[in-house]
Amino acid sequence: MQPALALSLTVLFLTGCAPAAQSPRTFVDQLELERKALSAIGEKWSRGQALVRQGEAAIQSGDRLIEQGQKQRAQGQAMIEQGRQLIEQAEREYQTRTGTGVATFPLEESEK
Repeated sequence: MQPALALSLTVLFLTGCAPAAQSPRTFVDQLELERKALSAIGEKWSRGQALVRQGEAAIQSGDRLIEQGQKQRAQGQAMIEQGRQLIEQAEREYQTRTGTGVATFPLEESEK
């Protein structure tokens, strides 16, 4: 009788450890799985859309900065040119007034 009891307990234990048989999916279960899959796809698309918008805004901002920098650079170049002309004019006036030259131009050599 003991071997039969041991065999019964072993069968009962193994049956409890075996994976439960899955019942076939119902229509509702299948719809729920499909909803989850579509939701994940929709979220990915929305994240992509947001990144595209952020990237476009960053490019527009960068283009504005480039344009502003180019204008600032052109203004700087114009100021340098105007300053050099004033220096040359002042040197000529000094030379005319005193009869001696002044060797301070160009600025790059004397200001470095």
